[in-house]
Amino acid sequence: MNPNVRSWTLLVNLIGNPSLDGIMVDEQPEATPLIGQFRQFAVSAESVLRSSAPPTLRDEFQQFIDLSQRILSRDQSSHPIDQFRQFVELSMPLVVAEIKRQLPTLADLASLASRWLVQHDLLYIARYSGVENSYTELMAWALDPATHLPSAITRQQAWLKGVGIEMIPFGAEPCVPRTQLDTDDGIPDLVLRFPNKTVVVEAKTGTAEHAAPSGLPQTDAYPKAVRRKFELPVDAPIEIVFITPDRRAASNPEAKITTFVEFALCLARALRSEELPTDTRAAYALMFTHFLTCSVPSKVPVKALVEEVVKWSSESDWMNDEQILVRRDHLLAALQLFQPENPNVQ
Repeated sequence: MNPNVRSWTLLVNLIGNPSLDGIMVDEQPEATPLIGQFRQFAVSAESVLRSSAPPTLRDEFQQFIDLSQRILSRDQSSHPIDQFRQFVELSMPLVVAEIKRQLPTLADLASLASRWLVQHDLLYIARYSGVENSYTELMAWALDPATHLPSAITRQQAWLKGVGIEMIPFGAEPCVPRTQLDTDDGIPDLVLRFPNKTVVVEAKTGTAEHAAPSGLPQTDAYPKAVRRKFELPVDAPIEIVFITPDRRAASNPEAKITTFVEFALCLARALRSEELPTDTRAAYALMFTHFLTCSVPSKVPVKALVEEVVKWSSESDWMNDEQILVRRDHLLAALQLFQPENPNVQ
């Protein structure tokens, strides 16, 4: 039987099985949350085992497997968990297969990032981490035509395409980004106004989306406020982008969701073939380094991690199952950072 099918069958049989509670004894208090977590996976287990779950769920599933292995390594002869042991044993190859499938794209993204990362994150040292207005100004600078005129439309098109906004036909000429636009219902962080479409950007780092003066959530209120500000026709297209460190959902279901890491990677790819002045390249490198290291949900040593992935990807046994198991923790951290299956960064 296919391992996926076998593992899925075991999981279905185990969910709700009272005998599984037999491992929740006084000697193993950590088993109690494990069982609760195990049953919570009932809703999404099929997508996990079929490698179609979102990265966050796969990370949680991996943590669940790790905890399960530690408990199952003990003498469990008095507890009816043979099926549970089989499930964990079957799950590990599935995790390895999931990692292996993403390695080629991960290698490409790590190679891209390695060309820009610098040793010292000066913006972090200067305590600009998580300052929303500062991040917004950095984004505006990075998209501004005046920063590097030959690449202006390439940069803007690359990022908007990355968040799922089609540039044709309205993007023939680059626009000048406007930050902190004053409207009758709040102050959007960033506005890109093209002849045939307007893009409104709301950025969040540590704070949650809050209500505008009208009482509407910001991502609902700001497109309407910008339309009134510029006296745009009711049918003039306006897009709203919600950028955060962790791809959290916006109140407006129509909002395009993205992250600061994705912003950096989109622009890094757009600039890959550009000949930038030395000082301009250095400025982009500082911004990319900061967004890649300080804007991620979980703090990881990004530069060292990227260098490891680049080195490993050049080795002949890069796709070997045994090597993936040995490097599993670092590879999972890299996958969490780059999210190679996310179309925003491809």
